[in-house]
Amino acid sequence: MQLWVWRHIRVELPEDWEMLQFSRNPQAGRCAWADRYRFRAELSWQALSGPPDLARLASDYLAKLRLDGTMPDAAPVQSGDWRGPRGHEDGLLTSRLSRHLAEEGCLVELVLLWPDGLDPQREGSILASIRSESPWPHGLRRWRAFGLDALASGGLDLVECKAEPALAQLAFRDARATREETFQRLGMVPEWLDGSVRDWLVRQVPRDLRAEKGTFTFSPPWGAKGYCAEKENVPFSAREERAEASGHQVETVEGLRRGGLLRRPVHHAAAAWLCPSDGRLYCVGISGPDGADSKGLAGTRLSCCEGMTRRD
Repeated sequence: MQLWVWRHIRVELPEDWEMLQFSRNPQAGRCAWADRYRFRAELSWQALSGPPDLARLASDYLAKLRLDGTMPDAAPVQSGDWRGPRGHEDGLLTSRLSRHLAEEGCLVELVLLWPDGLDPQREGSILASIRSESPWPHGLRRWRAFGLDALASGGLDLVECKAEPALAQLAFRDARATREETFQRLGMVPEWLDGSVRDWLVRQVPRDLRAEKGTFTFSPPWGAKGYCAEKENVPFSAREERAEASGHQVETVEGLRRGGLLRRPVHHAAAAWLCPSDGRLYCVGISGPDGADSKGLAGTRLSCCEGMTRRD
């Protein structure tokens, strides 16, 4: 089984089921998974102000499905805290079960399609796996999808998600755009990586963290003799290092980004590395007023394999 964590809700599904649809709205949305042949599962959520009368909701839902013919043979099902109907929709056996996830303040519904007939053991296993993913230390919240296992700062919104061939990316930002966090996983590395991981990382850092000609330049300490920020076009200090994290060679850069009018400079840290297990390139970048330690990004804020960090 493979673990997915989305909107602070975790679920374990068969290894060959891939997420094809997702929602970024934390108030109401859905994620859907499919195998090679058809859709197999859907997990939806609806934020609530308090616990619902689940028994009444399930009864009303059952009656509606029977009445409008959507699921004429709908039968009530209860499995632990889960309630809902099971029957045939368009000739395909379907389970529609719901429960209140109090920790997240939402009603969740799991839809499972059974083209080969009901598998009670698999259904029970999936239902038992669905629960809230508790906050991690320092208020971090976990997201796991598309090969990314990331810890984003609490209170940030998921503003972008890319799931493309050879590219998976999750980007988070707060309401005032003062803090940004991006997590990436890139494949087919030999086809596009020109140079070293360090060279690639330097090209990714914000423009106000590097020199005008595109070469990464380190400014000397403030007040250093003969230093002129305007001449060198390096307005803030930055540093680059190489470290090791559980057998992975990690390249890091960090420094200050220009704040601009009425805005204070913010700290930026980034780390990138090649995973020897899957050959993909992983990168995490964080910008914010309270900063982040670039040495602690690999294996903590972003993990690539169990060899780097095992979290379960």
